[in-house]
Amino acid sequence: AGVPRTLPPEGGAVLALRFTPDSRYLLSLGADGLTRLWRLDDGACAILAGHRGALGGLDVRRDGRRLVLG
Repeated sequence: AGVPRTLPPEGGAVLALRFTPDSRYLLSLGADGLTRLWRLDDGACAILAGHRGALGGLDVRRDGRRLVLG
């Protein structure tokens, strides 16, 4: 039970969103090709690197330890 939060716009259109299993983070895949990891308690954002090319979706394993991009 947290306070509703609006995250700042980043990267134009959002192609995919996923919460981590512990609901502490939100992952977003933007039309700019960047994957962002949002920490929900304070809105901090980190850009995840390491993928190349266009992506259309993302998912998080149930244990929360792996992110799948495709």
